[in-house]
Amino acid sequence: MGYGDKEVFLADADMVGEPLYLAEDADGGRLAGTPHHLDAVPLDQAAPQSLRHRLLGGPAAGVVPLGEAELLAVGDLLFGKEALAYPGGTLEGELHPVDVDYVDPDPWYHETVHGPYGTVDAPSAKGLIVCGMGGEAVIIGNPNSGRAGSKGYLERYADTLRSGGLSVEVLNTERPDHATELASSAGDRLVVAAGGDGTINEVINGLDQDATLGILPLGTANVLAREIALPLDVEQACERILRGERTRIDLGVARSEDGVERRFACMAGIGFDAHVVGAVTPRLKRYLRGLAFAVMAFKVLFQKEFPPVQIVHGDKACLTRFAIIANSHYYGGDFQVTRPGLLTNGELEAVLIERVSALLRPDIFARIMAKRPLDRSMKSFTATEISASAPDATVPVQLDGEVWGSLPMSFRVEPKALRVIR
Repeated sequence: MGYGDKEVFLADADMVGEPLYLAEDADGGRLAGTPHHLDAVPLDQAAPQSLRHRLLGGPAAGVVPLGEAELLAVGDLLFGKEALAYPGGTLEGELHPVDVDYVDPDPWYHETVHGPYGTVDAPSAKGLIVCGMGGEAVIIGNPNSGRAGSKGYLERYADTLRSGGLSVEVLNTERPDHATELASSAGDRLVVAAGGDGTINEVINGLDQDATLGILPLGTANVLAREIALPLDVEQACERILRGERTRIDLGVARSEDGVERRFACMAGIGFDAHVVGAVTPRLKRYLRGLAFAVMAFKVLFQKEFPPVQIVHGDKACLTRFAIIANSHYYGGDFQVTRPGLLTNGELEAVLIERVSALLRPDIFARIMAKRPLDRSMKSFTATEISASAPDATVPVQLDGEVWGSLPMSFRVEPKALRVIR
C-alpha cells in the first residue's frame, strides 16, 4: 500500500487482504454521492472484488484506484494509536468509527480461501475506517552524487513514485548543507534522500521529528541503504518506498567542543579515515567510484602521521591511533567493521585500531578483503556515550563519509530517532 491509499478495517472480519470496490451508480461510474473521502461513503454500498481479479489483471500492487479499498482483519483497535500493524507493514492514519450494515462476500473467495465470513443476514458489524495520512513526498537530491548525473535525472524516479499515488516535488541541492535546509522546510512529509550517505546525512539533520525518510541509493558506498537491506537498483528502491515497511532506527549524535551537534546514521571516523575522506575529491569519486577511497587510503597511510587519540567511555580510557564509532555494521560499502544489529540495539560500538599500519597485516587485510567483521581482530566495546580527544594534535572526524570538524568531540546514541522505509 502506498501513501494516500485508503484501507477499511472491520473488527469482526475473518478475512485478510480481500479487495473491495465501492458500488458505482449507473451514470458513468461515479461514486454515489461523489464523496471526497472514503469515510463519507456508506459501506452498505461496498461489495468485495474477487481475488482472481487482483491476480489476473487487476491493478498493480500498491496502486489503489478510485473507489477501491482493502478489507483487513484486525484484532483490538484502539483510538489514538499512532500506528497499526497489518500484513504489508505499518500504516499510520486517523481512525473513524463506522457501522457496516451489509458486506456481501465473493462466494469463491469466501468458501475457498477463508471459510465462513458472513451473509446478507448477518448483524451489523462495527468497524473503523483508516484514512491514510499524507500522500505528499519531496525528493531531495544531489545532482553531483554518484549516479545522479543531472538536475533532471530525478524526475524519472519522481514519475515512478507519482504512478504509485504520491504527489512528488523534486528539489536539487545547490551547495553544502542545502539538503538540511530543504529537509527542514519539508515538514512531516515523506522525504526521499536521493544520493549517497553524505546526502542522507544532510537530510537527517534537517528532518522534522514526524517525517519519514525514504532512500534512493545513488551514491558511491550506500552504506545505510545496505544496512537496511534496500535494493541498490533505483527502480526497485522506488517500489520499496511505495510498498515497504516503516521502521525506526537509532542515530548517532556527535557533539563538538563548542556544543554544536550533528547526527550520523552509519559511523563516525576519527583520524585515518577522516584524512582519507578529506582527500577524495568529487571528481575522483565520479571516475573511480569505490576505488577512489582505496587509492587515497594507501596514499594517506604512507604520507600522514597519526597522533594518539584518547577514547573514554564510563570510567575507562584507551589510547589508539584510529577509531570508528559505529552505528551500523557496514563500512565504506559492504565491508564490515562490526556484527549486525547496531541500528536498533540502542548502543554505539567503538572499534580501535592502535596502529594504522596493522590494517596491512596479512591476517587483518585478509579479513577486510573477505568482508568479515573487523571488531573481532581489534579492540572494541559498546557504549551509549563515548568521548574522544587529542590534546597535542589536530585530528579530523568524519560523519557518514563527510569531514565534520576535529577533536575533542563526544558521541552518543539517540535510540529510535529516525523513521525510515525499508
